[in-house]
Order: sequence, then C-alpha cells, then structure tokens
Amino acid sequence: LFYFTGTGNSLYVARQIEEKPSVSSNLTLKFKDEKIGIVYPVYAGEAPKIVLEFLEKATFETDYFYLILTYGKDVTDAPECIARLLEEKGRHVNYIHSI
Repeated sequence: LFYFTGTGNSLYVARQIEEKPSVSSNLTLKFKDEKIGIVYPVYAGEAPKIVLEFLEKATFETDYFYLILTYGKDVTDAPECIARLLEEKGRHVNYIHSI
C-alpha cells in the first residue's frame, strides 16, 4: 500500500487499510504483490503532481490494483479522470473509491 499525504488524512485512511503502511526504498520502481493500492488526496480536482509522476514511472505487477482518494469538500470527477488516464497507459484499476 502506497500513500501520499499532505495534512495526514490520507495517512489516516492508509492506516485503516494496513496498520503499518511501509515506505519503500525500491529505486527501480518495480513492485509485485497480490494486491497494490494507492491512497492520496484530491488537489483541485486531480491527483497531486507527485502522485502522477509516481504512477507514470512505477511498474505494478499485481492481480488487484486499487485507488482510494481523499478529499475535503468536493471530489469532482477525479476518480473517473485517474481511472481513464491509467487505462490509456494500459493499467487496469480494479477498484476506486473516494472518501
């Protein structure tokens, strides 16, 4: 489980999913597991730049890929936009939800 947090909300959500989300020092950005998830906040209706860069560079080998998006007031169409962007890059998202 990967997460990006600014104020701590996404870290809180990540800890609800996995007690101790780990920090990876994998410099190759190649990850393999049964399931891989990413938790991040919605900034101005989209994923933060650092998350987009991570998604662009990383390789995920998994049977189940999911995204959890946190937001304050309005999630807009952020879930649909990121799912479409990833699909265009050949990455299927099995589950996406906003909190």
